[in-house]
Amino acid sequence: DRAFVVNDWYITAYEPIRDMNQNRVGMLYVGVLEAPYRDVRQNAIWVFATIILTGVMFAIILGTILANRIMRPVNQLIQASMEISQGNLSPDMGPDCQGDIGLLQTEFKKMTQALVRRDKAHIEESERQLIQSEKQATIGKLAAGVAHEINNPLTPILTFTHLILRRKDLPEGV
Repeated sequence: DRAFVVNDWYITAYEPIRDMNQNRVGMLYVGVLEAPYRDVRQNAIWVFATIILTGVMFAIILGTILANRIMRPVNQLIQASMEISQGNLSPDMGPDCQGDIGLLQTEFKKMTQALVRRDKAHIEESERQLIQSEKQATIGKLAAGVAHEINNPLTPILTFTHLILRRKDLPEGV
């Protein structure tokens, strides 16, 4: 334990001295000046604190660098997905990466290409249906025109036929 002796603190230890019958016959006292050990302890604490702080700073810097390296392509994919949702089907996704993120980028590009092909097929199908509808409308207009042209001369014929059939003064065989 610590003990104050004269004017300084000492690190001390006491141990009883026993005889052969285990009776206490004296005491052994050892004391060493505490100041040199206190300085060594404080220096060791400062060294360990410096090493720990340096290690923490290194870990923070390395973690930031690695997180940016990982998150930059992920953020580019997020930005690309937002551009796609706004209608831009060819967004910039930056350079291809290695590993899982590169695989994700490749699959994302395949997905956008599939969207472009699907949109193109939808547009072609819509154009085909529009042309078909226009053809049907044109045929309908033509049929209406033909019917009108046929009805124009038939209307007076039918009218005169009905008038003739209503007349009573005509012989029946005519």
